[in-house]
Amino acid sequence: MTTLSEVQNLLTFTPTITPDGAAEAAISAYKAAKAGEAEAVQPWQDLQRQAKAVIADLFAEWGLTGITTPVGKAYLPADGVSVSYDAQALDRLCVADPALRDLLWPYRTEKARPGALTIR
Repeated sequence: MTTLSEVQNLLTFTPTITPDGAAEAAISAYKAAKAGEAEAVQPWQDLQRQAKAVIADLFAEWGLTGITTPVGKAYLPADGVSVSYDAQALDRLCVADPALRDLLWPYRTEKARPGALTIR
């Protein structure tokens, strides 16, 4: 499938289509749409990379860390550090050591994540 209308036709079902047939057609349409999207976006992403390279060269040549123009700004943020901990390991330690749990538990937060439909 190469055109948008060909992919859209995959989602036009007859009254006698089986659930497996409908799912197969929808998954095929999804995958084709995803491939088409990536193909369409690639030239724009290449252009963005080229523009970033020009700005990086300007910054390096002129010793800049930022610039503001009438159309926008570009800058290099300060270096930072990212820290992570193994939450499951810390939870196991807290179960084994109540004193540690009392110390760490007030700083523990949980955020629920709903399941999402995955198509591969």
